[in-house]
Amino acid sequence: MEELNAKQQTLKTEETVLRATLAQRPPLPSSPPPTVYTLPVKRSSSTRLSENSDDLCTPSTSNGNEGNQTVKFERKSSSPCINSSSQEKNPFDDLPWHLLSQIFCTLELKERVIASQVCRRWYSLLTDGRCPLEDVVVLNIFERHVWKSTVSKNAGSKVQCIELIDNTYLKNIFAHCPAVNSVKVWYSKREFAQTVLEKLKECEVKMRCIDIFPYSADVSIELFHEYLPNLTGITMRPHGTDYFWSGLNLNTFPAFEKLDTLILDSFNLAGDVELPESITTLEWHNRREGSFADLRARLKKLKRLEYLQVGHADFSNDDFIKFVDAVHVSNLPKLQYLMFRFCKFSSSIKKLYLVDDSELPQSQALDRLQFLKLDLCSGSLPAIVQDFLFVTGKNLKIMSLNVISDESRSLFTQIYDNITDELNARNVSLHLGLLQKEKLKSWNVT
Repeated sequence: MEELNAKQQTLKTEETVLRATLAQRPPLPSSPPPTVYTLPVKRSSSTRLSENSDDLCTPSTSNGNEGNQTVKFERKSSSPCINSSSQEKNPFDDLPWHLLSQIFCTLELKERVIASQVCRRWYSLLTDGRCPLEDVVVLNIFERHVWKSTVSKNAGSKVQCIELIDNTYLKNIFAHCPAVNSVKVWYSKREFAQTVLEKLKECEVKMRCIDIFPYSADVSIELFHEYLPNLTGITMRPHGTDYFWSGLNLNTFPAFEKLDTLILDSFNLAGDVELPESITTLEWHNRREGSFADLRARLKKLKRLEYLQVGHADFSNDDFIKFVDAVHVSNLPKLQYLMFRFCKFSSSIKKLYLVDDSELPQSQALDRLQFLKLDLCSGSLPAIVQDFLFVTGKNLKIMSLNVISDESRSLFTQIYDNITDELNARNVSLHLGLLQKEKLKSWNVT
């Protein structure tokens, strides 16, 4: 007990000496004076940088030569300088990075861009890949002229745009989105497309597909191959009324070695343009009369093609036979899915075979085909179905028909009687979609 009392007395003595020593030390220095930033500007009687006395920065001018003057920005404070040791520390400074990342993951892209400008730590956390913006599926990048003059004036558009003052800020945007499914580039000038591609490559943005939407005849497809040679998917569609019916000439197409999906809408394959032989999925839409002949000659070389969709083609007379010849199993041995949208069929292939001595085998030319879809096509539906049943084999499992009702019972009679009987005999399932007018004539049921 006596020993414990002795230790307590010793501690009290040491505390008394320490307090006396601290009392003799000089006071801590006050906060440093405010920093002054100087910015040279041209003298102008109309230049006024601030008019509100409550602003953080106020300008003051110094006497100089007549040609220029220097504006000084001095930090204002409504209260006198206080001791820096008594200022409260920002609680976010000590927050672990994994908690900050949980907070940042709740922010939208625009909010993240603003937050990344707060400090270096926040910028690093938001852009180094530790908390990426994972729910961004598509990035739409508009050239300013294109956005202002066309897209923003679309009454049905709900796109909210982040407007950048300079194209170099694209790097900051891409840093938040290291992996997306698709990047859509809307442009009218080659220079803009090149800037976007440079930033995509620099930031190593991973993407499944890039959509090329030119507003001029300068498509610059070679630039996309130069910066992104390993693309696996490309969608191309010119915008503007000039190319809707006539299409835009595509004079070259680079050899993308890994390209497996290609969608061409309103493009004309000019000259000796060849498509990459690695393609497995191809969609072709062109409203120009006779345009499908441009593609038909190139189909035979796409040996890996599995999925083909054709839009707005005219298969009148012998054009259907030429098409079947192009996609014959000997040319496209892997073709399994075939779709037609807004296409025209007129003559029966079976009748043409009876009168013509064609070199094409009269049956099972599309022996590997498993799925066939006719979407809003014109012509005699029973005859079209019979034609395809004639050129397909036992692998055909599903036929999908989307038709528009003509307000008569004859169409339904053809579908439910003639067509279903044909399909049932071949053990083919029918997927039927009927589009009809808002008001139908009343039918007299007997």
